[in-house]
Amino acid sequence: MLPLRVFLLILFFAVTSTSSAQVQLPPAFTQALQQGQVEFFSPVEKNFKSLRVRPNSLWPYDMAMRSRKHKLEMRYRVIPNLGLPSKVPHVNCLSMASSLATNDQDQQIAVHKITPQQLSEEYNAEWGATVFFCPKKTFSKRRYCKMLALYATNKATIYVFYLFDNPDAIVEQPALIRFES
Repeated sequence: MLPLRVFLLILFFAVTSTSSAQVQLPPAFTQALQQGQVEFFSPVEKNFKSLRVRPNSLWPYDMAMRSRKHKLEMRYRVIPNLGLPSKVPHVNCLSMASSLATNDQDQQIAVHKITPQQLSEEYNAEWGATVFFCPKKTFSKRRYCKMLALYATNKATIYVFYLFDNPDAIVEQPALIRFES
């Protein structure tokens, strides 16, 4: 039979290792998820940690987390439609990317529209795009940004920002977010 000290030590490590794998959701983000009928899936990998949401003059965000293993930061913004659905999510998306991207003449913005099948199967969304650009330093100190924009009428607009220095960091990073069915 295990001595009580050993049992308590094992229990302590089990609890602390499980709790460190959880990403803490800020109350405002949880409320936006509910209002926008959006599901968020916490990452199962332990290497994701919650980050404090910091005020940002260019674009506020609701929740952030990072992975030291992948050297990646992910920021989330959910904008519930609340009776005022956007009729031009593609214009809003491009406007946002233009505002966040550096003004350096040598840099480009690349936009990839998401296929209807992928929108339906992965995100339960009506419209979506992925935008690649180099962000302004006032938005992030990271060198690159992959922005995922998703839209569903009468639900919300979702933005996920993947901020990274090494392009290999985002090869297979899931969005961890989708609209409810």
